[in-house]
Amino acid sequence: MKNKAIPIVLAAVMLMTGGCGREEVRSEADEIRQMEAYYDSIKTYLPDGNTLDFASLQTINPDIHAWIEIPGSAVDYPVLQNPSDDELYLYTACDGSEYIGGSVFSQASYNAADFNDPVTVLYGNAMWDGTMFGGLQMLYSGAEAMEEHSEITVYLPEETRQYTVFACIPYDDTHILYTYDFTDVYWYDNFFYNASKIRSIGAYFNEELTPVYGDRVIILSTSLQNGSEDGRFLVMAVLHDDIAGNTGGAS
Repeated sequence: MKNKAIPIVLAAVMLMTGGCGREEVRSEADEIRQMEAYYDSIKTYLPDGNTLDFASLQTINPDIHAWIEIPGSAVDYPVLQNPSDDELYLYTACDGSEYIGGSVFSQASYNAADFNDPVTVLYGNAMWDGTMFGGLQMLYSGAEAMEEHSEITVYLPEETRQYTVFACIPYDDTHILYTYDFTDVYWYDNFFYNASKIRSIGAYFNEELTPVYGDRVIILSTSLQNGSEDGRFLVMAVLHDDIAGNTGGAS
């Protein structure tokens, strides 16, 4: 285990409209639509058509270090990491404005920004309208659904990576990167072995794609859609260097 103070558990953010007035609901929905349009407008490619223009993105915010996309879903967002505040982007948009949906982000206390750690965890709010990570639990609702959305693309400044989804599971509120030292083969194998044994509604694990020590994994983490404040829904995907589409330093 890492020798760090126990982190503040990330809030399980299920954004509900109950108790809000009509004007407040309408305003929130308008804010979400505007922010989604803004994300679309800043996702620009270099002339090769495959590489994002990170120079432009980082003029908006130097904390933007990647972009994640799940084709056929709402997930198409910049990934941020603040060097001094692990939870800044829980309620902050990529342009630095206060935003109820926050941003997709990783934590500098536990992950480097280059996605080269054994396991990189990305957090996103479970928005009521399905934006951010709000649609993950419905999107990955079983083996067939996982196959339809099996690939996750991560754009980095120097490369593009394709990850293959191998698991979607309900999980407790354990801070994974605090609890498990994935640089140690025992803890690496132990985590994925335990994850493969979860037997609950909505859990699926493709054991044929189980990572082995040395594989790089991303875990998308959001709150459960059952109203629980102490549970997470995880989508796990593994990077295989021989997958077509991986470029640059992914080898």
